[in-house]
Amino acid sequence: MSKTSSRPISVSPPNVRERPFPPRSCTTWGTAGRHELAYLARAVSGTLDVDRCDYLLRDAHGTGVPYGRYDLDWLLRSLTFGRAKATGEAPPLAIDGAKGIVSLESFILARLFMFQQVYFHKAARAAEWMIRAILSRAANLVREGFALPQMPSAIASLARYRKASLGEYLELDDGVLFGAMHAWESSKDRALSDLTQRIRSRSLFKTLELYGMDASGCAQALEKARDIATRAGLAKESYVGLDIAADTPFSDDDDPLAVVFPRGAARKPGDVSFLLGRLRGETVTRARLIFAPELRDAIRAAVSE
Repeated sequence: MSKTSSRPISVSPPNVRERPFPPRSCTTWGTAGRHELAYLARAVSGTLDVDRCDYLLRDAHGTGVPYGRYDLDWLLRSLTFGRAKATGEAPPLAIDGAKGIVSLESFILARLFMFQQVYFHKAARAAEWMIRAILSRAANLVREGFALPQMPSAIASLARYRKASLGEYLELDDGVLFGAMHAWESSKDRALSDLTQRIRSRSLFKTLELYGMDASGCAQALEKARDIATRAGLAKESYVGLDIAADTPFSDDDDPLAVVFPRGAARKPGDVSFLLGRLRGETVTRARLIFAPELRDAIRAAVSE
């Protein structure tokens, strides 16, 4: 073993007292995956970061579907270090090409299938859109001077000043939000009261897939659907919307994750795997109209014309 390869690499954590408190010191670590410890940074934000490894298995178990299952133990056994860019630098994270490429493919496919079957599911997307519509309606009412009970300070600040403090943001947890929406059920604003009641009773909006439509076609379908809502006496922005869900399941363009072999140069995963090569940079997109159930027949007939 050469002197260079046997030289120890310092992996001591940064001195917290000499570093600024988050978010400045953690911005590039947590969102861009950059840090002096390259392998650790990509474990926090990268193709194989710990969050993705956790939520895929947890969500597959919680929803009772097999799509998100993969062999985590074998994937972890396949992790290794790549070659550092310079002497003394920490090495990047890598995959052992002799045994790990299949486990990486399995992980990427599990994530792809979970997005297609769970995260992009029509019920989940409808519920998320309804909550956004509720918050948008509440914010508009605040800007117009209406007083809403149990209004979270973060939403009020965003509505009035377009920004909220870190403390206000941290106070906006699920309990606060759902408590506010429950209080808004008695609002004098008809749309806000109706939407919050529907959410609590799980009376979700319906969806209509817009297969094969380009951006112009989707916009036209939305305009037709909102005209129907207006004629029905409903606030069109609160009762009809266009939802475009998109995800890129795999891209190694800006990720230093490499596949290494006992002999030979490190290579990008998409250059080693035919499957990952075909998926690389491809975006999965689902376009849907989301609307109140009572509008379903009229909207379907109008869009199909």
